[in-house]
Amino acid sequence: MKRIVLAILLLFIFLVILFSIPAVQTAVGKKATNWINDTYKTNINIERIGLKWNGDISLKNIYIEDYLKDTLIHVNTLETSILSFNNLINSKLEFGAVNVDGLILNINTEKDSIDTTLDVFIAKFDTETPDDTPSDFLLKTSKMRLSNGKFRYRDQNNATPNMLDFTELSGTVNDFKVEGPSVYGDVRKLTFLDSNGLRVNEMYAKFQYTLTQMRFDDLIVKTDGSILNGFVVFDYDREDFANFLDKVKINATFTDSELDFSELNYFYDEFGNKKGAFSTELTGVLNDFTTKNFHFRSPSTLIKGDIHYKNLLNSSRPFYMKGDFDRFTSNYYQMSSLLPNILGKNLPTSLNKLGQFNLRGVTEITETTINADVKIDTEIGSSILDVKFKNVSDNINASYIGEIVLQDFNIGRYLEDETLGKVSLDVFVDGKGFTEESLNTEVVGKVTKLGYNKYVYKGLSVSGVLKDQLFDGNLSSSDPNAKFNFQGLANFAGEINEFRFKASIDKLDLYKLNFVKRDKTSVLQGDVVIDVVGNTIDNMAGDIFFKKIAYTNQNETYSFENFNINSEFDKDIRTLTVDSPDIIRGTVTGRFHFDEVIDLVQNSVGSIYTNYRPIEVLPNQYLTFNFKIYNKIVDVFLPDVELSKNTSLRGSITGDENRFNLTFKTPQIIAYGNTIDNVEIQIDNKNPIFNTYIEIADIATKWYDAKEFSLINTTLNDTLFFKTEFKGGKGFEDNYNLSFYHTINETNKSVVGIKKSDVSFRGYKWFVNEKNDRKNRFIFNKTLDSIFIEKIVMSHENEEIDLEGQLFGENNKSIKLQFIDVALEKITPSIDSIRLGGKVNGKLDVKQINGGYVPKSNLNIADLIVNGKELGNLTVDISGDDRLESFDVNAKLVNETIESLVAVGNINVSGEVNTINVDTTIDKFDISPFSALGEDIITDIRGLISGEAKITGNLNNPTINGELSILAGGLYIPYLNVDLDMANSSIVKLYDQTFEFADVTILDTQDYTKGQLNGTITHTGFSDWRLGLNITTDRLLVLNTDENNDEETLYYGTGYISGEATIEGPTDALTIKVSGDTEKGTSLKIPISDVASIGDASFIKFVNKKDFYNPEVQEDQVLEDFKGLELEFDIGITPDAEVEIVVDKKAGSTIKGSGFGSLLIQINTNGKFNMWGDFITQKGEYNFKYGGVINKKFIVKPEGTITWEGDPLRAQLNLEAVYNLNANPDVLLETPTYNRKVPTEVSIQITGSLDQIEPKFNINFPNAKGVAKSELDYLLDDQDKRRLQALSLLSQGRFVNQVNINQSAITGNLIETATGIINDALTGDGNGILNVGLNYSQADRYNQLNPDAADQLGFTVSSQISERITFNGKIGVPVGGVAQTAIVGDAEIEISLNEDRTLTAKIFNKQNQIQYVGEIQGFTQGIGLSYQVDFNTLKELVDKVFKGKKKMAEEKQKKDAEEEKAKAGNGVVNFTAKETPKKEKSTKEENKTDKKGKEDDSNKDKKDE
Repeated sequence: MKRIVLAILLLFIFLVILFSIPAVQTAVGKKATNWINDTYKTNINIERIGLKWNGDISLKNIYIEDYLKDTLIHVNTLETSILSFNNLINSKLEFGAVNVDGLILNINTEKDSIDTTLDVFIAKFDTETPDDTPSDFLLKTSKMRLSNGKFRYRDQNNATPNMLDFTELSGTVNDFKVEGPSVYGDVRKLTFLDSNGLRVNEMYAKFQYTLTQMRFDDLIVKTDGSILNGFVVFDYDREDFANFLDKVKINATFTDSELDFSELNYFYDEFGNKKGAFSTELTGVLNDFTTKNFHFRSPSTLIKGDIHYKNLLNSSRPFYMKGDFDRFTSNYYQMSSLLPNILGKNLPTSLNKLGQFNLRGVTEITETTINADVKIDTEIGSSILDVKFKNVSDNINASYIGEIVLQDFNIGRYLEDETLGKVSLDVFVDGKGFTEESLNTEVVGKVTKLGYNKYVYKGLSVSGVLKDQLFDGNLSSSDPNAKFNFQGLANFAGEINEFRFKASIDKLDLYKLNFVKRDKTSVLQGDVVIDVVGNTIDNMAGDIFFKKIAYTNQNETYSFENFNINSEFDKDIRTLTVDSPDIIRGTVTGRFHFDEVIDLVQNSVGSIYTNYRPIEVLPNQYLTFNFKIYNKIVDVFLPDVELSKNTSLRGSITGDENRFNLTFKTPQIIAYGNTIDNVEIQIDNKNPIFNTYIEIADIATKWYDAKEFSLINTTLNDTLFFKTEFKGGKGFEDNYNLSFYHTINETNKSVVGIKKSDVSFRGYKWFVNEKNDRKNRFIFNKTLDSIFIEKIVMSHENEEIDLEGQLFGENNKSIKLQFIDVALEKITPSIDSIRLGGKVNGKLDVKQINGGYVPKSNLNIADLIVNGKELGNLTVDISGDDRLESFDVNAKLVNETIESLVAVGNINVSGEVNTINVDTTIDKFDISPFSALGEDIITDIRGLISGEAKITGNLNNPTINGELSILAGGLYIPYLNVDLDMANSSIVKLYDQTFEFADVTILDTQDYTKGQLNGTITHTGFSDWRLGLNITTDRLLVLNTDENNDEETLYYGTGYISGEATIEGPTDALTIKVSGDTEKGTSLKIPISDVASIGDASFIKFVNKKDFYNPEVQEDQVLEDFKGLELEFDIGITPDAEVEIVVDKKAGSTIKGSGFGSLLIQINTNGKFNMWGDFITQKGEYNFKYGGVINKKFIVKPEGTITWEGDPLRAQLNLEAVYNLNANPDVLLETPTYNRKVPTEVSIQITGSLDQIEPKFNINFPNAKGVAKSELDYLLDDQDKRRLQALSLLSQGRFVNQVNINQSAITGNLIETATGIINDALTGDGNGILNVGLNYSQADRYNQLNPDAADQLGFTVSSQISERITFNGKIGVPVGGVAQTAIVGDAEIEISLNEDRTLTAKIFNKQNQIQYVGEIQGFTQGIGLSYQVDFNTLKELVDKVFKGKKKMAEEKQKKDAEEEKAKAGNGVVNFTAKETPKKEKSTKEENKTDKKGKEDDSNKDKKDE
């Protein structure tokens, strides 16, 4: 066995060695190929056949020729097993594994043939069979490995014969089989390079090729950018390959595939470089296929639907696409890169404004047509389009028809016009052409909504036709705020265009349409007609008519007469006429172009300078103009600006001569609260005397006034010289005399220099460039990025301010400002309430180098004075960082040897909020100079403060923490005339933006009454100061004012209160609230004006009707109404206070008294004076004076009331005043039984309001009895008689009958006035222990019953002998009568029998009041007891009579305690006075004693009885 194996092995080795010999290999190859060629009539050549050691046969350089004598197959090397080669020898083409290297396969179809060269070659291997039987040719291999192969397929029947051309072909085909004309194989990892440049990296497929179908099942194709998954089936007839793109049918399905659009460019160079994932079902031919259920995804793009393409792979044919989209989401940028360039590059760029859009519907697109029936939702709105476009690539012959619907489409964003908003419309369009010449379009439809200028118009209708360069259109609106109709014609067909338009405006509410914001009412009405011809504004001729124009605002309706603009030509000379009696009237005549008028003016002015480079304009232009301007149109559009009548503007421009002159004149301009009178401006650039002249008589502004302003300039040696003079300031004491010039230097830079000038400011004369040198100038270029400041010097005597520096671009600057011995008051503007003084020295340097700053400042103010008070020397050093963001500050104020203020720290401005961090030390800093900051509300703020504080936080509103002490502090309140001092060493705590006062003792400087001050003063940015102070006191002076000559004085007097007070609110609108009781010394006087009508008209304000509708003016007015001092007194009135009402200030009539009550008084410095409350009189008197003759003193009865309910002059009075006298009633009784005077009371019942008192007179006879009293009461029952007798008693001192009016009325009143003066002198200001009075009574000498009656001189004596015993008496001596020896008189002694003087005993002697004729004078004597009880109810009477005093006092004390408790917490703050029951009791007893002490004799008698 071993020998057999060895023999075979030796044989195999021998064969291998034998076949390795080239000659043997060639011989064997020829033998094999000769046999095949002879057998199958082929031309196959195998150069060599070799045997490998592994038993494989290697065939080299296999060549197979087709029937066209061309290469069909060429293989460099083919390797297979020896068994497979044996099958080949036995005519069985069945191989095992085959390795093929360098395969070249050329398949060709000859012209007019359907068989390929491969088909013909395979047919030769078929055995002899009838033509209708299938070929039995079979070629098989289990695995065919390909490397470095080529495949080429040509069809000479096709217009482009090269169908396929692959190189670098490598891969594996499993189960490869050629069975007759059919080819099968399982392709694995096949790679190749297409002749178009596309490289397939991997290809997997179960391939099948037959005469009618080619299949690629389980297809996977991978390229550098794409992956295809699915299957592809080609169905065809053999002859279809001649037109593969148009006839070979495709049925393919792709799932989860990715496509790189740039790789499509290898076949159809019209795509971008985007990628996307897709799935679809494809049917049709390559030049006409449909993708059903197409689902495509890429960034920002999603497409779902069915799409039909034509000629997608053939750019020589017209492109076609029709899509039925369920969803098409994308944007402009994605679409322009995804679509073929023929579409993508032609998409309007404006589509990018749609943003991301979502389309649904059907779209059909060709290179010349677009048919769309779609709904599109975009980021700026929705639209529905049903439009057909034809010839879209032809701007002239393009046509379109269809319906366009827009829903909330933001047309403004699409057109990049901020004035437009959203639009909703439904219009029909039908037309053609996209150029002006070819446009022939009709548009009809409705615009339901259109946003324009932030207003939404509704109810618009539009229709128009533009055809043959003729436009005829109509636009109407039924919007409630915009009702109009525009219709017109524009003809562009001729050489000269023609325009004819008419606009009828029923209503345009310009305010609601947001064209006018100033006037809340702004309505325009009228008609506009345009009838002009011309192609440009420069050759336009015709008329524009404005008819029946009316404009209504909140002020009035402005009606304008016909306003016409006419343009006409005489050859090439144009005349433009504007004619309106309300707006402007005038003409412009000349040869000019509108767009070059400004350039002509600039060239005319610039021609002055040699170095000026003129603007290029057309030659032979000139114009003259002359206009009158009327104020009505200015009043409409600029209500804050007013031009007076006779305002004119005239002038001329000559272009070739560079000549320009203008004259403007107006008597007055009122603009924004500023008034400019008599303005004249003249400009003439060729005038040898002057080029410009401006003259203004007066300028009045809110900040500064000026007059006699004049400016003149002239040209000299290529330089414009200017000189201006005017006066300004308060009283026009500031004088300005300025000279400067302007020229252009050789480097074409502007030079503005200042000649010697002077400015008299605040009484001081300053010079600018006093030496008149060539410095003091600015040099700059046109772009202002290079500015050189050459030492500008201002000087006054030895004082000087220097400014110099330069600026280069944005990052390099150097500015230097220096002060040399400059008086502070000379350079600082006028500041309300602040007057500054001192001498300033120092520098301010700011440098910027390459963007980095180097700032530094050092200022010294010697002898700093504020409001006349010297504070010391102030030094301020500031240095900053290179970014001008952080500044170190070191400030020090030294007063003699005391550093009164030191501040060291940092200020940072790098962030959004500027910050400060500064430590301050204060030592005896005088605050009195800043007293004026209290304005007129608080003055004479004084004191020396010391302490330390840290200032941090926001620079505009910093936080201050620390503590200060006040020495000799105080303030004065002018409105109250109260001056208050603070106790020394009072402490003020500082925190945040608050100054807190804790238990600071205050003292009024007049009576030294005291109080305690607590509370805070806060601020916001040191400007909005607010007070929140509280004062408590037992007795403090709060009012100390005198009457002045002002007729409108509402109150005056002196007020002391016990209780509490608050001072709250901003400093310019303080509210002072006082709650407590009046204290001893209080006297409030309320004068009543003697004018016919009394009222307060301070609440009536007359304003300009234009200002009434200006919100800013109204806001300022409201704020002004609330500024000032507001006072609110909630006080209890005690008998210590006296209230006096001055009824007639001129005559001296007053009502005054004391009592009990409570009042709420509200007063402010703007004239407010309100009072609420009640006052019950305890005692008082009414001094009635009239005409300097009548002077009567009435005693006011107790329990009278005065009630206030707001207006103090409308207080309700219910008072009764009594005047006592002796009068003889005989003229009333007409009986001789009465022949002497008796005690008589004249009482006045005062009721009604204080400004309309209704007096009622009563006459009473206290001692009259019986029949006489009844008869007198009956006689005086009539009110008119009572009034007559009362006035007679007041004026004459006697009763009168109807005819008994004589001169005794005058003499009686003179006597009473004289006795009143004597009594005042006798009484004086004594202690009341002994009071002596004088009385002179005039007799009635016209009494027929007693013609010899005598006058009577009387003396009254009143004395308090002890606390319990008082004496009152009077003695009368007849004067001038027949018998002058009788002395008469009365006497009374009153003894108090208990402590409260309610039980008294009286002993009296009195003269008889009734004396009959013939009787002598009689007297009556008597003794009696009197007990008096005051009560309001019967219960109170029983309690006082039957309860003891102790029990009554205990009940009262308990009741007072309950009332005190009930008051606690009522309102925000309650102020209550401290009560002293004993004191009150004592006060009441004193009142009662006083009351009893002053009762008249008759009252005493009545009580005794």
